[in-house]
Amino acid sequence: MKLILPAPLGRCLTILSFLAVISFFDGRAAAKSPISLDVLQRDGYGSVELVKDGENKLYVPTEINGYKIRLLLDTGWGTEGITVGINPSTLHVVPEKGAGVTLSASGARTPVGHGTAQSVVMGNVHIQGTPIYFGRFNEMGFVGRGFLKRNNAVIDLINLRLYLRPPGKGRRADLGPALTALGLAKAPFFDAPRGNFVLNIEVNGVPTQMVLDTGAQVTVLDIRFAKAARAKGWGRDLRHIDAAGVESAGDLAGPKTFKIEGIPIRTPVVTLGRFIGYDLTGGKISGLLGLDVIGLNWGIIDVAQQKFYFVRAN
Repeated sequence: MKLILPAPLGRCLTILSFLAVISFFDGRAAAKSPISLDVLQRDGYGSVELVKDGENKLYVPTEINGYKIRLLLDTGWGTEGITVGINPSTLHVVPEKGAGVTLSASGARTPVGHGTAQSVVMGNVHIQGTPIYFGRFNEMGFVGRGFLKRNNAVIDLINLRLYLRPPGKGRRADLGPALTALGLAKAPFFDAPRGNFVLNIEVNGVPTQMVLDTGAQVTVLDIRFAKAARAKGWGRDLRHIDAAGVESAGDLAGPKTFKIEGIPIRTPVVTLGRFIGYDLTGGKISGLLGLDVIGLNWGIIDVAQQKFYFVRAN
């Protein structure tokens, strides 16, 4: 999701929205981290260094059948394999029969074809026979939750690393005892009926659920739930763009309290707007927990164990 800020408020609102993210990536992450997950490589995991850009996005450097491409790390994206926004012939992937449809955060439907990549290389991980989906998107491509689940991913946002263990290799690892001993809080996430990774959240004391979404630059709260939770907007005229390229109106708000599984975190600035998941779930899921909040709170996502580790607020 890309946030568009109208002049002359652009500079001011950029600072308000992303100050915490800049502090996290440029301050804490620049110092030597007290946590390292490289021990996972003893259990058969490979390691990939994530690349961040100035728009608060994280990319996975990838080679598909020898073609180099940067893919957005997006736990909110739902295809089984890798999704690309370029012609499959460029990747030497032969389209197979049948077509599907993806659904973006705004509800836009995008047709997708599919094929199989003989070779996918990420860091020191080599994966064979990976499903590839292709269509027209606002990014070159995505590494989504289906691929991450299949390869037992661990996402370390403290050190900007992605760990992968392809099926049939290595052994299962449990990060819980070590990370909680270091003081990190732990919250389970689960698969919603439509496949999203979902966390239990409280905003100003009102319970809801939100999608754990590393592909979202900012945390988005549906404006209808925000009203019920008394998270009043600041009256900012914002626009954001989803993966399908659809532009939507938005606002900013600063909730007084924000909790994950009852555990308080640093109160984030959130973007208000209309979220398609709110409609599809009858109001049960009210937004996206984006990279700003996940990064600000030193998030580690263990996809295989479906656990989210983070720093609790003091």
